[in-house]
Amino acid sequence: MDQYLLEAGAAHAVPKVKGLTATFGPRWEGVPARNLFPGDNLGFRRPGFAISIEPGVQYVHGRQVFSAEVGRALYRDRTISVPDTITGTHGDAAFANWVWLASYSFRLGHVAPAPAPDHDHVMKTPAAAPGGN
Repeated sequence: MDQYLLEAGAAHAVPKVKGLTATFGPRWEGVPARNLFPGDNLGFRRPGFAISIEPGVQYVHGRQVFSAEVGRALYRDRTISVPDTITGTHGDAAFANWVWLASYSFRLGHVAPAPAPDHDHVMKTPAAAPGGN
């Protein structure tokens, strides 16, 4: 494995703006010091990881989705690589303080219309019989 990225979080619809959602969560990304599968770990790499917090927004309009996030690194670690261990050194690495991401998506295919309300499903109370109990 050359690199990894894990994201989690929560999303909450903005009540006064149809299609707008606010998002917030952690982001963990990095490059491991060793390969996921056994093999040669002597190649050049700058292993390490960063943990960031990432607020963002997402706007959906029909088949279009716009999203933007701004991640702020809270913790960074330059892991010692296999060649560093052999030579007794500790190489350099650079981690961004901020990660700005924006994306646009367009969903292909047919968009199904919203289902019509089911008025026949309303429970009806039988009328009382005249002169009944």
